[in-house]
Amino acid sequence: MWDDSIDRPRILSLDVYVPESTGHKLSITFTVKGKATEGEKEPECVAPTVGLKPGWNRVRTELDGCWNSGGSGTVFGQIQWVLSANDSKLSGFVVFDSLLAGYGPGKKKKLIADWETGLTWETWNEYVSMSTDSGLHTRGTRGLRVSYDQGKADEPMIYAGMKPGRDFSGVKAVSADIYVPDGGPQAAILLLGDEDRLESPPVKLARGWNKVGIPLDGGWLDGEARQGASVIGWKLVPSSPSGTAWVVFDNLRAE
Repeated sequence: MWDDSIDRPRILSLDVYVPESTGHKLSITFTVKGKATEGEKEPECVAPTVGLKPGWNRVRTELDGCWNSGGSGTVFGQIQWVLSANDSKLSGFVVFDSLLAGYGPGKKKKLIADWETGLTWETWNEYVSMSTDSGLHTRGTRGLRVSYDQGKADEPMIYAGMKPGRDFSGVKAVSADIYVPDGGPQAAILLLGDEDRLESPPVKLARGWNKVGIPLDGGWLDGEARQGASVIGWKLVPSSPSGTAWVVFDNLRAE
């Protein structure tokens, strides 16, 4: 997911750690996908593949060509890095850290992500998008704004994978602060479990900030899913069958 509040950079750099045992068998390829206008194919730009060496690597990608390939009005939708190996039997891990946006000589770089929170949120389909909101938050400096098309999104949803799975047996409730503007969703549902996500009963939302707490002892969550949950998420219940709407999440917590 690309954060629309971040000015379009000229360079992205990412720190990637490769274990010594992996040797020089890994390469990485950067891809950026633009947001398509209705009826048009999603624009895509793929950077040259870069070989990785053992230890820390700073992977630097110049983006001027990507911006130009889609015109000056191109809006980034997703960025991704794809790992490839020259050994089909290779197994192991890498570590990502410090994704930075650069704007040219003499200009300050901006930290986009450092994965300190441990959760990376995703949207369920292309009719739901996410961005940060520095004007609406209850903790820290930014909330997570989720925008969606009420007629096309079907079930507006965001989710995050948790690897390895997490044990919620000692957790009484999962809570979040949710801001609802005029025309926002009428209810929120917590998703928890594995690939077969279990759904909590819906919680009604009022206009403004809502402190939403979802008890885990209500019978909707079985013991196996609670002890080894690998996915957490939120599903919204739209207030209208058409039009666009949005909501802001902040301060997700276990209580």
